[in-house]
Amino acid sequence: MTFTPAMGVVLGGAGLLALSACAVTTQVDALQPVAGDAVTGVTVAAADVLISQGVAIKVVPVCRFGSGRYVCSGETMSGDKIRITAEGEDPQTMRVMVADEPVYTGSIDEVLTRAARR
Repeated sequence: MTFTPAMGVVLGGAGLLALSACAVTTQVDALQPVAGDAVTGVTVAAADVLISQGVAIKVVPVCRFGSGRYVCSGETMSGDKIRITAEGEDPQTMRVMVADEPVYTGSIDEVLTRAARR
């Protein structure tokens, strides 16, 4: 087989496409928490929700597991309490409250996936 310049362009383009796909996958994987680390998933998802809602955070919520659920507590710059709850050892959903007002109730995985695609 004889190598032609046109073949080089095609092969080069295919290589760039493959590298681009790998880079996107790597970025998505890097933003997702380590498998099995539910507290990390809750913490990262909660922070993303708060930031995307424009909440000015003074004390980043710290999450703890007890009595079958995760509870995270923090504070806004204006002194309002931030509270996040997620039920179970491997929670699928969470509720984010700021000053006793719901900011988000829904899937943790959807928040992480959306953040990874930005």
